Amino acid sequence: MRQSRKTSSGHIALRTGSEGPSHDPYAFKEYEIDRDGLVATLHLGLGAWVKIGGTKELAASDHLDETRLDESQIVASFEKFAGVSLATFEKALNRHPHMTRKERRALDEIEAIDARMMRWAM
Repeated sequence: MRQSRKTSSGHIALRTGSEGPSHDPYAFKEYEIDRDGLVATLHLGLGAWVKIGGTKELAASDHLDETRLDESQIVASFEKFAGVSLATFEKALNRHPHMTRKERRALDEIEAIDARMMRWAM
């Protein structure tokens, strides 16, 4: 399943599905953001990776290679590129176009606080 929404500088999208063998599938989520033509994708499923501009940049550990990153570091790098947390990403994607001004202001306030927290954490 794919959900997407246009933004002022590109688009955001969330794709969900399953991967792996048909007798034992695993769920996955792919978050995608287009920022002025540069597309970044975060894949969370059997493996975790970030792809920026079509090139896989970071991949999670396979337990044999200790030099690779863990999933939380992969997520953090995507959130840094996107400028928002995954929770805010999903809120923005699911934002109803017919919200009242009061609802929109409240959500904008939450997103602004979340963005400040993300910048502080980096």
